[in-house]
Formats: sequence, structure tokens, C-alpha cells
Amino acid sequence: MKSIQVQDLGRVQEIARVLARNGFGQFLTRLGVSQVLPSFAADGDEPTAPYARRLRQVLTDLGPTFVKFGQVLSVRPDILPKDVLIEFQSLQDRVPPMPFESVKEVLESELGRPWHEVFAEIDNEPLGSASIAQVHHAVLQTGEEVAVKLQRPGIERTIRSDIAILYSLARLFEGRVKIPGLYTPTDIVQEFDQAITRELDFLSEARAAERMRANFARDPDIVIPDILHRWSTRRVMVMEMVKGKPLKQHMRELQAEGGVDRKTAHLLMDATYRQVFEHGFFHGDPHPGNLFLTDEGQLAYLDFGVTGMLTGAMQDTIISAFTSLVFRDAEMLSMTVYRAGATSGRIDLRAYREDC
Repeated sequence: MKSIQVQDLGRVQEIARVLARNGFGQFLTRLGVSQVLPSFAADGDEPTAPYARRLRQVLTDLGPTFVKFGQVLSVRPDILPKDVLIEFQSLQDRVPPMPFESVKEVLESELGRPWHEVFAEIDNEPLGSASIAQVHHAVLQTGEEVAVKLQRPGIERTIRSDIAILYSLARLFEGRVKIPGLYTPTDIVQEFDQAITRELDFLSEARAAERMRANFARDPDIVIPDILHRWSTRRVMVMEMVKGKPLKQHMRELQAEGGVDRKTAHLLMDATYRQVFEHGFFHGDPHPGNLFLTDEGQLAYLDFGVTGMLTGAMQDTIISAFTSLVFRDAEMLSMTVYRAGATSGRIDLRAYREDC
């Protein structure tokens, strides 16, 4: 572990303790960490909980960076097995909120004035609490209802340190732990690093929201909240309040009643097709917690920390792959995937076509 920085050793020790406490002491030995941190390798009782649940508990115990890492991986069946995916998906709902005093401190630090000069009131309890930020309902001094998204104090410094450690751990993984799919451990951390760096900049998120809002400006069934740029900074974003309920709540209610909502399903599919094939700009994290149904039955997109862009060539590739699947054209599918750059080496195209 020579690449670990001295200032990060305390955090590395904490990670080792958490892994050992959750029954992963032998894992530390396998990576060679026990040679540097021998006192932790044998710590902890004999594990009794399932592997996937213990792995999720590790991320929860290690805090926001690792919770976010698990959330990103929770939609990657090409990397993780099904039981781990299911456990990681529960991370969406299990982040404790920061105290209201911290909320006021962040607001006043970012706005450069007492919070009550801008807001007439702010709800003490958040509407939602995530690994990087939380959202509160508030009322401006003008009387306008808004949602206020605030970044957790010190979270960027914590994330930077944790990502440096993740890179070091990923290099330890290389060649020792087999990862399915096309990615190496370092590739996975690098992708996460790029995504979370964008999420830490609320001004970037505000621009993404404005672009999405412009793309759907003529669609009365899709709602993108307006951003109030006057009161938005890199760590605070104030936006139009969307009234309704999360899609995940709507789905639970439907399941309990045995009902089906075809209208919302078609709205979601149509909006997705338009983002991918028409706009070339898409919401990159459309899990049910980031989608709302308004009181008028519209579909609302929230949280634009992760978005993506598609070039014309990328769109053509997706269309070609989709078309070849519909018509069961194995030759067209194999050539499309190959030309898209799924491998950097030479392959037996005839054999690959037969596999397809």
C-alpha cells in the first residue's frame, strides 16, 4: 500500500476496521493489507448475515462517499451479481439527514447573509436526504414556494480523500480480484470519480436542469423545475417546488392495490426515447426516487447531478443495435457491437456472430 498518502492512513485504518467488523478480514489478507494493518485482519466475529447484506453494511458504515459508490453500482448488473444489486438499491433510502443548524450554516455561508433575509421559512425536516446533499421545502420572502438543495458541510473534502483511497485500493484489486464485464477496478473508480465530481458542482447541475427544461418546454406532460439562479451557488441550489409524490411511492401503492398505470409508463418510455434519439442529452440517474408524479398527473424529473450526452454516431449505434435485436439479425448485432469499440483486441468475428 505504498501509494496511500500519509494523511489518509487514519481513514485507511477505519476502512480496514469496518471490513473486518463485517466479516471481511480474510479479504484484507488476500489484498495484502494485513501486512500493513495486521491488527485488523482477524478482528470481528464469525459472519452470520448474507454476504451481500454485509457488503451493503460496509458501505453504510463508511459514510457518504461509499454510500454514493454503492448507489452508482446498484444499477450496474454487468458488474455486480443480483443479490448485491438488490442490497445496494436500498442505499437510496438510508442516509441520515444533517441537523438543521448545519442547514442554516451552509445557507448563510453560501448566500453571504442571514438565511431569513432570503427565506420567510424553511422546514426543519428535509424532503429527502442523500449522500451528498439534502432537500428542504422553503418559502421565499416573496411568498414563492421553493425546494432548496444543500450540500453537506465538508463533504467535498471527505470525498476527495476517499476517492484517492479508492484508486489505491483499485490498484490493489488489479489482477487479484476478477471483475465481470469490460471494466477493471480502476476503470470503475475513474467512472465514479467523474460522475461524483459533476455532482459536487450545483452550478453545473443547474445548467443541466435548464437544458433539460428547454428540451421539454413544449411538452405539457413532462415537468422540469425552474432554477432560481439568483439564490443558487456551487453548494446551494434553489428551484421551483414540484408538488406530487415520488414514483417509488406511486409504484408501492399500485402494487398494494394490484393496479397498473399505463399512462405513466408510456410517459416515461416516450421521454426516454426523446432524450436518447432526439435530444442527445439524457438524465443519467432516473431511479424512482428522482422521478415524481405531480398532482396533475405529469411526470417530473428531479436531480440533474448525473446527465449524459450522445453524439449522432452514438445514436446511430444504439438504433442499429436495437433494430438488429428486433429483427433477430445476429450478424448486424455482432458487427454493431464490435464497431462500437467493445474490445480493443482482435476477435474471431465468425465465432462471435454465432454466439450472438
